Amino acid sequence: MNAITMLTDDHQKLRPFLRKLAQSCHEQSEQEVNTALDMAKAALTGELDRHIDLEDTLVFPLLAQSIGSEMVQTFIDDHRQIQSIRDQLYSADSLMRRSLTLALDGMLQDHLDREENMLFPAAESQMAPETLELEPNEHIMPPDNDKGP
Repeated sequence: MNAITMLTDDHQKLRPFLRKLAQSCHEQSEQEVNTALDMAKAALTGELDRHIDLEDTLVFPLLAQSIGSEMVQTFIDDHRQIQSIRDQLYSADSLMRRSLTLALDGMLQDHLDREENMLFPAAESQMAPETLELEPNEHIMPPDNDKGP
């Protein structure tokens, strides 16, 4: 399967979690926000980390060869910042979780948009399609992921 397609599919699976978490921060009590975060933990930890690992170790090195390491490094740096905010979020006290959730949502949404609108199109225009092919088992987020808020 095409790596860009797989990564974009993963993004589309993550976006509903982000929308629900941001919505809960604006509309719900601290306890409800904490419950939503607990329900989304698998998606925001293990699944997100596996997705980031796929990008950082398999896809981004290929992209760096074709479109330049500077452009790709920006996205790798984003990954470290996203993981840092996420880790702070899950270790924060209840009062800080709301602001950290909104910060994570903003950072992730911006990152996903820039990958889909800048990085991936640049890769597709510069790379041969067969270069972007990955094995089906390298897809990270499960197709029927129903965990979440």
